Amino acid sequence: MTDGLAVTTGPASFPVATAALRLAFGEPGPQGPGAFAELTEAQRRLVRVLAERDKATWQWANFCGIVRSWGLPTPRDALRAYAGLPEE
Repeated sequence: MTDGLAVTTGPASFPVATAALRLAFGEPGPQGPGAFAELTEAQRRLVRVLAERDKATWQWANFCGIVRSWGLPTPRDALRAYAGLPEE
């Protein structure tokens, strides 16, 4: 799923992101997954891929809402910081 998400953009990423998050973290919840360092490698990779989606994908409220449903930081810059990725 994460590999598939890595090649999507815009609305095409919505169902793939939802499925990948559900597989990696279970059902959505506002409490969030905890510290990035405490995530499994598969979870960290998924978070990085989400954070690396282009700005055009992140402009969609649907995408932000999907990410936020699992308690992950939004907007894109906040998720990139959480994942330890540089600002763009």
